[in-house]
Amino acid sequence: MAEDLRGKVPGVKKPAETEKTAGDPELAWRVLGLLNLYRLVVPSVLVALSLLASRPQLLGAAAPSLYFATLVAWFATGVVCIGLLKTRWPTLQAQAFIHVAFDIVAVTALLVTSGGAGSGVGLLLILPVAGVSLLLPSGSRRPSARSPRCACSGSRSCCRCPACRMPRT
Repeated sequence: MAEDLRGKVPGVKKPAETEKTAGDPELAWRVLGLLNLYRLVVPSVLVALSLLASRPQLLGAAAPSLYFATLVAWFATGVVCIGLLKTRWPTLQAQAFIHVAFDIVAVTALLVTSGGAGSGVGLLLILPVAGVSLLLPSGSRRPSARSPRCACSGSRSCCRCPACRMPRT
C-alpha cells in the first residue's frame, strides 16, 4: 500500500528522491547559508544584550572594547561570507573550512575578553562545528595508524584487486 502512495502523496517519497536529498549539494549550500545566518544573529544579539544590560555582566568583562570589536568583526565576516555564498566561490568544502575558521577565531577572542571558559562563551562553537562537520565528505578524513591495510598491496586504501576485501574509496 505504501508503494502505491509513493510519488502521489506529497509526504511519501520514492527511495531515489530520499537518496538524492541526502547527498544534495543544494542542501549543503543551504546549510552553510543557515550557519552564516547564525554568524550574523549571534553577534547582533550579544551586542543588544550588552547595551541593554543594566547591571555588570560577565561577557566582555575582561576587555570590553576588544569584546565589542570582536563582535563587530564577527558580524563583518558574516557579511563577507554572504558574498562568498552568493558566488559559490571557492568550493563548498573550502568555504566550510573558511566559515568555521572565522567562528573559531571569533569565539576564542570572545573567550579571552570574557574571562575564560567559565563564561560559557565556548558553547557558541557547538553549532558551527557540528554543522560544518555534516558538510564535509567522509573521504576528507585521513586514515589513522590503526586503520586496516590491504592484504595485497599493504596500503591503507583499496588496491582495486578482486581479492581485496577493503571498502573501496
